[in-house]
Amino acid sequence: MLALAVACAGAGTPAARRPVPGEPSFPDLDRSYRQPTPADPLCLNTQLAEKVPPQPAGRVVVRFPVDPAGFAGPVTVVADTTGASPTVLRAVEESIRVCKWAPGQDPQERKVQVFVVLPIDFLETPGPAR
Repeated sequence: MLALAVACAGAGTPAARRPVPGEPSFPDLDRSYRQPTPADPLCLNTQLAEKVPPQPAGRVVVRFPVDPAGFAGPVTVVADTTGASPTVLRAVEESIRVCKWAPGQDPQERKVQVFVVLPIDFLETPGPAR
């Protein structure tokens, strides 16, 4: 069985973190722009569970645009700690593109194209009990 953990940038409440000295600050950015999110939160997990074969534990990070109509564009792999095969990466891209997304919005609440960086964690699953 394949266990996945998918976290969408902008979903949920942002985690509190300490600022890095000298880091630029954009205090109104989080309040003025809305990140794209899956229209159905379970769609991506369901699609991945159906299409992706078992993988070693690790993380694949992908980047893709979501257009104003809520459709995902071309998927680019940013990082891969699993050594996933091209077949697996195509299944990940297909899963992302099948799901409908709630598009991002600018400060005037107009729908805009926004890029999403999405980490997908492949988790160890316990084998059958002996």
